[in-house]
Amino acid sequence: APLPRREPGWATASPPGYAASVTVVLDGRFDDRAGLLRRLAPRLAGRSQPVRCLRRQMEGMASLWIPVLLRGGPGSGRSTVAELLHVLGPTAKGELVPIDAAGLTEETRLPRMGTVHVEGVEKLPRRMQGWWLERLRAPAGPGAAGVRWIASTGDLRSIRDAAPDFEPELEHILARFAIPVSTLRERA
Repeated sequence: APLPRREPGWATASPPGYAASVTVVLDGRFDDRAGLLRRLAPRLAGRSQPVRCLRRQMEGMASLWIPVLLRGGPGSGRSTVAELLHVLGPTAKGELVPIDAAGLTEETRLPRMGTVHVEGVEKLPRRMQGWWLERLRAPAGPGAAGVRWIASTGDLRSIRDAAPDFEPELEHILARFAIPVSTLRERA
């Protein structure tokens, strides 16, 4: 089946050169990304205002070495957005490692290069919040650790409202670059 055609506005507010890379991926000439994008792009189909807003925010953050917080209710597609941010981002050649926050430990295997998606960040044990904060403070980008962090929460309130003992500095770092992921009903 042919790849879905890019809708108007998918890459209008992109950094220089980014729209061309999205087009190349969508046209299937980027073999290592085309299959994943072909599978994921239809999940964000639609022309509604929430879909356009979500795409604009993803475009703006995909190529940056910043931690991103995805906020959305059950079934909103937070994992799909995390996968798209990974495949369109600076760590696309590495692996995407989804981790349940409640099970994150110092022994959890992290990629040398790739994206770590911490799901249910409000459930992150207090002892691991300091561990993660140290990693977020470390330099990121080419030549550094090579790991991009994406967190997600199903709670639309602040993380500290859901988990009062959550480290304030960690919440501040994550909340700076938050993407609200609307439900499928809202995106229709």
